[in-house]
Amino acid sequence: MILSIFNWFLEIKKWQLLVTKVSDLSFRLALQQSLTALTVSLITPNRIGDYGAKALFYPNHLRGKIMLLNLVGNFWQMATTVIFGLFGILLLIIQFNYQPFKYEPWHFLIPIGFFALIMFASRLKNYRIQGVSISEIIKFIQNYSLKGHTKIATLSITRYLVFSFQLYFLLNLCGADLSYLNAMAGISAMYLLASVVPVFQLFDAAVKGGIAMVIFGLFNVPAIVVLSAVTCMWFLNVVIPAMFGSVYLFNLKTARAF
Repeated sequence: MILSIFNWFLEIKKWQLLVTKVSDLSFRLALQQSLTALTVSLITPNRIGDYGAKALFYPNHLRGKIMLLNLVGNFWQMATTVIFGLFGILLLIIQFNYQPFKYEPWHFLIPIGFFALIMFASRLKNYRIQGVSISEIIKFIQNYSLKGHTKIATLSITRYLVFSFQLYFLLNLCGADLSYLNAMAGISAMYLLASVVPVFQLFDAAVKGGIAMVIFGLFNVPAIVVLSAVTCMWFLNVVIPAMFGSVYLFNLKTARAF
């Protein structure tokens, strides 16, 4: 529970730091906005609803910037997941010759398709999303201060290390006998593989649990141990915060109704 509180403290602090670029925001309000957005995003794939939910707390002329700031925060959290995840998969490949994706002859088309996607995206610089063009989004991220990027990246990495250690602790608490290095290799690989699956947050535990069973099966960890640890993580870091968020959401709707 302490690790969950610290995990959400870092996420809320990150949001407070991001918003102060355009508006004063107390930690209490940042907490309300973050937990309310979590509750709303439970019914959207990969927490996409988080963008719109946080923007609704601000006047119309600030909503575009709020969504862009949220994008900056999520970018660094995702970048952290990718970097640690690639190292984790590399360690699994070295240790077990693990192949998360089976090679097929047609896979050579993937880099060609990726290059074509980049070329296509370059032609969409003026395409507008919620009134903001892609070129404006890129410019906004580039113009965000280096100091600001450093702070957000540091908070994202620290948060990643906190909830990764929490899962390692729960795995061992549930009966797994894993060294920290082996556990982190499996955990980081799991988070990376799970992040590419578009899933509703409500079913996040099922997806991560399925992936984790395959990965930790390499270490001969029983499936029930893996599922118990992943479910506990989901309950502590999603369900309980969402319960508080639902209270804030109810109070917000009630206040607007009157």
